Amino acid sequence: MELDFNISVKPSNVVRIDLKGRLLSEEKTADLIAAFDLQIASNRIKFIINIEELEYVNSVGLNSFIRLLTKARKNDGEVAIFGANPRLEELIILTKLNTVFDIFKTEDEALEAINE
Repeated sequence: MELDFNISVKPSNVVRIDLKGRLLSEEKTADLIAAFDLQIASNRIKFIINIEELEYVNSVGLNSFIRLLTKARKNDGEVAIFGANPRLEELIILTKLNTVFDIFKTEDEALEAINE
């Protein structure tokens, strides 16, 4: 399954992005980046990314996470990731992205942290 995503806005004006499928190429992440940019243009700068249904991520996909985080932080925002399966959690740790991103088990934990 190719990358699919859904964006919703929580009552606290935090944007939730649900990712599903495979995050593998720049071409497939272009729509995600554009949708992210629209949220920032609407002055929504806090994001939580649900990766529970993300099947696979390669280096291009990991780079897209970094791009999203950079865009948010340039606008005084933040990004938190939650819902990693054991394989993705291991990849995040191996690539040391856990030192860059806040990684949480649940949406509630991510929301609490992003709203501090």
